Amino acid sequence: MNFKKNLGDTQSSFQLAPMVDVMFLLLIFFMVSSIYYQLEKNLEVKVPKAESGTDVNRSSVELIINIDKKGSYFINNIKMDIDGVKEVLNDVVNKFNQAQPIIIRCDKETPHKFFVRVFDICQALEIDDVRIASEPKQLPEKK
Repeated sequence: MNFKKNLGDTQSSFQLAPMVDVMFLLLIFFMVSSIYYQLEKNLEVKVPKAESGTDVNRSSVELIINIDKKGSYFINNIKMDIDGVKEVLNDVVNKFNQAQPIIIRCDKETPHKFFVRVFDICQALEIDDVRIASEPKQLPEKK
């Protein structure tokens, strides 16, 4: 009597299906993150450089208001006047709350009054989290 079972080849093989799933998830992640990057950086707004700026954790729900050097306002690449900006910010406060992060990206050559208009609207709506975008200054290289 032969009580041994013939188990055959017991070598495990590489499973391709989980690897394909991971690759699709990575692809979707980078596609979505690039869309947010394009919405923020599509304009030719050159923000000023600052020595004392801090790097803040970014959020996917933040609202970015771009102001170009002519004083035009853009939200999600849609040009609008100051009344349109006020309406959008009012809708954001009504739908979410005052803790909604707002980032103001103002060109370094924009007159200050255009920034102040947006900031005044944020203060009137009691928005708590208003940030000003800047770039870090390049430190001189050590020799």
